[in-house]
Amino acid sequence: MEKEKICREAAEEEVKGWESNFDVILSPEISSRLTRAVMTGRLTFDEVKVSFTLKLRRPLEMESGGTVDSLTIREPRTAERQKVGKKGGGVEMMSGLLSAVTGHPASVLRRLPLKDFMILGELFSFFT
Repeated sequence: MEKEKICREAAEEEVKGWESNFDVILSPEISSRLTRAVMTGRLTFDEVKVSFTLKLRRPLEMESGGTVDSLTIREPRTAERQKVGKKGGGVEMMSGLLSAVTGHPASVLRRLPLKDFMILGELFSFFT
């Protein structure tokens, strides 16, 4: 279990602030997962770049031989969404969209642990 770096109340307020700023209402399940990631210091928001950064549970090995220990996502552009929408749905579409907004190959992103993949996918709720 990861050690808390931020108290639950502060993390909940952070996530509620994002909901307010992006004018969205998250489901209780998504809100809970994002709150937990904020509490452990794994999830942050950059107000200037309007992007989220998730510290991964384990470094992700790249095809080039290097590793990545965090991923930053930004709002997808319409053309990016249209392009990956043609690939179908589910994991393939999400991997393609994550690839477009992170700059990492979808083939590498499909190796993410499921919890990290789910959190990254849930962050798109703020951009829709």
